[in-house]
Amino acid sequence: MRLYEVGASSGLNLNLDRYAYRFGEDVFGAAGAALFLTPEWEGSTPPNLTPRVVSREGCDLSPLDATSSKDRERLLAYVWPDQVARVKRLTSAFAIAAHHPVRIERSDAARWVEAKIATTPAWGEQQVLFHSIAFQYFPKGGQDRITAHMERAGASATPDAPLAWLRFEVDPELEKAFSLRLRLWPTGEDHLLALGDPHGRWVKWLVV
Repeated sequence: MRLYEVGASSGLNLNLDRYAYRFGEDVFGAAGAALFLTPEWEGSTPPNLTPRVVSREGCDLSPLDATSSKDRERLLAYVWPDQVARVKRLTSAFAIAAHHPVRIERSDAARWVEAKIATTPAWGEQQVLFHSIAFQYFPKGGQDRITAHMERAGASATPDAPLAWLRFEVDPELEKAFSLRLRLWPTGEDHLLALGDPHGRWVKWLVV
């Protein structure tokens, strides 16, 4: 799996396989991880699979460096000081990033996606473009370019070299709701996986 994130800020989400999670009654992710995410969970338990990430890259117009004390202080400043749990989660993610830094490229999202997401897929690898609460801030022209490029790349995807577009955003079909949607090629089908709190406090899993 090759991970690509737009609107990545400091790239903490790109370390997703290095965190631990509790979804319902099951524990996922890296055993003994410094960061253990435990959202309130509603719905069935998803398959407990461990992705093998061979590369991870991100872009942002104004990227921050999670290994920089100045940038860590800035990120912490965006959290209300009485939200102790959120501060603890963020500092735990910083500790993991210190050992596994991810370089975030300063770039426009549409231009970066066009350059990074290959239209000639590699056998045995899955390209995954993802973003969370970011797409709505991109200009309409940029959104259209990303969509068009994913369509082009998806046209050459195969079962042995699939392409995925994972989006946690305000849902265009569900007023004021945040949804997790997955578009998967070679079929191009779009799946509504879950609804969730924008800060990850709860998840309603919709897949049976």
